[in-house]
Amino acid sequence: RTIRSEGTVCMQQPDRFSMDYSDPDGDVLIVDGEFAWRFNPSTDDRQVIRCSVEGGGGRNNFFSTFLDNPRGRFEAVHEGREPMGEGVSHKIALTPKETGGAVEFRSAVVWLHVDSNFITALEIRDTNEQIRRLWLTNIRVGIEIPQDVFHFVPPGGTHVFTPPGCEG
Repeated sequence: RTIRSEGTVCMQQPDRFSMDYSDPDGDVLIVDGEFAWRFNPSTDDRQVIRCSVEGGGGRNNFFSTFLDNPRGRFEAVHEGREPMGEGVSHKIALTPKETGGAVEFRSAVVWLHVDSNFITALEIRDTNEQIRRLWLTNIRVGIEIPQDVFHFVPPGGTHVFTPPGCEG
């Protein structure tokens, strides 16, 4: 199954991440440095999932998932260069060296811009064979990001659920 979505991604090193979806509208993923908060009203408008960063919530920052110690964590195969967005990107297939535990996907393909080394696209095949594709456009760096972008307050009437293993 392939799911298509659109939105805005913001990141602030070392531990802040925000993915605010415009399609499906209202879905968000916020990593505030302490917790990862996922609210997907498109599928369940009454549940918020909270996971401590120590308990695995930090994995929701897909930039750090793929860029922190990639040689130590993945088998990588350079599959050439491809046009991607406004330029050309290296296409790199990744397979985790370890499975289970913190690894939540079977394989991934990452496209890195040949000049900037920015991630321009991702394709992630998870352990349930679901495929998630992300194309990153209009990449801007060195800009001021308001801190409220990385703050989440569960909407009234929602239940905050912490899955097993996410307590921290």
